[in-house]
Amino acid sequence: MNGDKVETSCDCDLLLDYVNTLELRPYIEAFETPAALVEWLAGRGLVEPGTRATASDLREAIELREALRTLLGAHNDLDGDVNEASAILERVSRGAKLGVCFARGHLHLEPQAAGVRAALGRIVAEVATAMS
Repeated sequence: MNGDKVETSCDCDLLLDYVNTLELRPYIEAFETPAALVEWLAGRGLVEPGTRATASDLREAIELREALRTLLGAHNDLDGDVNEASAILERVSRGAKLGVCFARGHLHLEPQAAGVRAALGRIVAEVATAMS
């Protein structure tokens, strides 16, 4: 190896946008329906417009968001089940079939799944990048 540093970069704006898809005051849920989930994901280039999502995809997206909110809260000394939140991230990453990819000195995680699962995997990959 020539000593070049492998670089990673996080799309932290994507993560912030994702965890903020639920506002508590006033209560606004961006993911009301599977179609709303797809619209949000497509607007960020994570799926193709017209991708189909199921009620199960919607539940998983909301679980992932809430797990991220729990982990962020725990980082700020708020109570939450960190083990359960971490397990959700691991489950989503397995469902997305995240794999390590190397391209021109850039290390990244790439989902091998398709559709909404791949999109959620990309979000988990951004979390992993931010944590590293």
